[in-house]
Amino acid sequence: MIDKDGSFKYSQIVSVIFNAKLSTIEIYPNPGNIKAFKLKMIYAENGKYAMKLYNVSGMLLYETTITYTSTQPEQSLALPASIPPGTYTISLKKGQSVLSQKIIIQ
Repeated sequence: MIDKDGSFKYSQIVSVIFNAKLSTIEIYPNPGNIKAFKLKMIYAENGKYAMKLYNVSGMLLYETTITYTSTQPEQSLALPASIPPGTYTISLKKGQSVLSQKIIIQ
């Protein structure tokens, strides 16, 4: 970058890693007509995750803790019967890591 006074400074060099294995979650069936579903975590770190369910307005409707292990990446989860049909976001958080996925309950 060159300033108006003619001085210059080089930009910081940043490393970029392509083809990195990013943690993701899959939720199925989605859309679904029941409040029970399967949650599969891919490339996630083992441990306990805070799972939260938000409506489209961002209101927290439900929360629980799940334990993930790479030997059992898929879990069956059931939402309370009081959750009405609609579009929601499920968020899983462990430390600074946050994974989220939209779900539709019909």
